[in-house]
Amino acid sequence: MASKHLSEEDDKRIPVQSHLEDLEYSRSTDGPGLVNILHGVPKEALYNAVEAFTAEHGLQDSLQAFKKGALVAQKPHDFDNIDELTSGDKEALRYEVDHKWKQTGPLYFTGESTFSMPANSSVMVCAIGAACQGWDQTGSNGASEFLFSSFKTTY
Repeated sequence: MASKHLSEEDDKRIPVQSHLEDLEYSRSTDGPGLVNILHGVPKEALYNAVEAFTAEHGLQDSLQAFKKGALVAQKPHDFDNIDELTSGDKEALRYEVDHKWKQTGPLYFTGESTFSMPANSSVMVCAIGAACQGWDQTGSNGASEFLFSSFKTTY
């Protein structure tokens, strides 16, 4: 049965891109317009695609982590039922879900220990920098427009 976002034709088995190009999958949506391309891919085929990807990019030393990641990507809302994950893996994923906006210290303003700044001060610092750059660019553009006529020159 097709979801309200996919037609009956879209809901049929279609080929997957990239390292999964020889596989087929049934479309599954994680929300409006989002499709999990890994839904329905058999574990063996998923592992083969992961092995091909890690070999192509020289990441064989992280093969097990990539396999676990592919399994979680296939069933992101059901990671508690993935047998290949350790209890530590599941605990870390649960923490990520429960603390969605938790960030590490280096992502905050570098002088946070010296200054009393709000938690997302790096965002504020970048926004202020962008505004200043915008003002500078506006000033440069305005100056360029009147430069030649003010000095009675041409370009």
